[in-house]
Amino acid sequence: AGMLERAVRGPRVLDKPYYRKFVPKVEWGWMLVAGMVIGAFISARLSDTFVWRWVPEVWEQAFGAAVAPRLLMAFGGGVL
Repeated sequence: AGMLERAVRGPRVLDKPYYRKFVPKVEWGWMLVAGMVIGAFISARLSDTFVWRWVPEVWEQAFGAAVAPRLLMAFGGGVL
């Protein structure tokens, strides 16, 4: 949140005491997530299994090809 606010507000983000104490910066957690995404993409490309799709095949067979219910369930799962 702090890095997003810094992108919008610039250095004024440091006006908040919390962000003065905990300066928003890219740390190991961000690099871990970025590495997982990049690694998964490279792996899928090398194995020739990379396909752009909104609805996975298993979901489509069970619930149909509609995108909206899939996104709603993904959002609900994220909330849980």
